[in-house]
Amino acid sequence: LSPGEKFVPEFAVHMPKLIGPDACVVPLPRNLLKKLKDEGNSKLSSGQFVSSDDMASATVWKALCQLRCRQLGFDHTSDLTTTLMRAVDVRHRTNPPLGPGYCGNGAIQIWTEMRVCDLLSMSVLEVALKLRNSLQAQTPEYLAAFAKWMASKQAEGFRTKYGFDANALTFILSSWSSFD
Repeated sequence: LSPGEKFVPEFAVHMPKLIGPDACVVPLPRNLLKKLKDEGNSKLSSGQFVSSDDMASATVWKALCQLRCRQLGFDHTSDLTTTLMRAVDVRHRTNPPLGPGYCGNGAIQIWTEMRVCDLLSMSVLEVALKLRNSLQAQTPEYLAAFAKWMASKQAEGFRTKYGFDANALTFILSSWSSFD
């Protein structure tokens, strides 16, 4: 954002249809997460893997997208883009690694995008693999370039904020017990 510019989320127009007094809590006990991961990994080729977080995130993303489409009247075969943003710990992904004594935020948001029709037609495992690929793209070179870009924009007086889509199909998930 330019200095002095106010931030209004792109999806603000949809908020009256989305807000309300209801909430939903879905427990994901450790044994269920392990089962999801083990079942997923048993179907993959050698060298491929998904984490419990990948499987849980894929499951939740599909459910949230399906619900949001229902809330806003979007068809499940829509070509609209949906995005999942999630935190990643970069302390061991930098070169050299930041290490345990690093004082500061060693987490960033990564995102995975796809069309609604693709997300909702794919298996949870296929979505989890897409999420894993987005995570593995966070190379030391990419992270260094991203940090330099952020620093240059901030030095120019800009506030760096993530953009959201106007259709309210961007979702943010956090797994603080384990990022990978």
